[in-house]
Amino acid sequence: MQQDITQSAEWVVADASVVRAVTPGVFAAVGNGHTFVHAIWRGLDSNDFAHTPLAVFPGTAPLRTYEIFGSVSQSGQTPSASPINGAVIEVVDGLAAGQTATSGVPPPLLPGYFGPFGGPGYYRILGVPSGTYRLRISKAGYASQERTVTVSTPVDFQLAPL
Repeated sequence: MQQDITQSAEWVVADASVVRAVTPGVFAAVGNGHTFVHAIWRGLDSNDFAHTPLAVFPGTAPLRTYEIFGSVSQSGQTPSASPINGAVIEVVDGLAAGQTATSGVPPPLLPGYFGPFGGPGYYRILGVPSGTYRLRISKAGYASQERTVTVSTPVDFQLAPL
């Protein structure tokens, strides 16, 4: 049986300088940044199994955020057989424009995200609101490429040597 406990739960904001609770389950922007919220109901704390990461970007209300992640490998080979470290993946448009990751390098964790994640050839861009974005990937000695992606799905790349 499912039950909506939104009104009866206690809502906790990790960083009140980013968002504040207005009513149960509803939050308002206070300043730009990243934080997370969780609910406590009858002794059960959602923080024990999941956070809801939120971000406020200039001029936005609090937005739930996700991540863009995937692998970078040699063209025509499997990611496990030919991972490429050191490739730079950049978000080139939208609210997350300018955010980058480097394959093979774990990112600093934002509030509400768990880690570590990945390994050789893997990348992870955290704190990205839902939507469609253009990614650019580049590494010296390889042909650069761009791709349009939707957040929360793996985005794997295969690079061909020049």
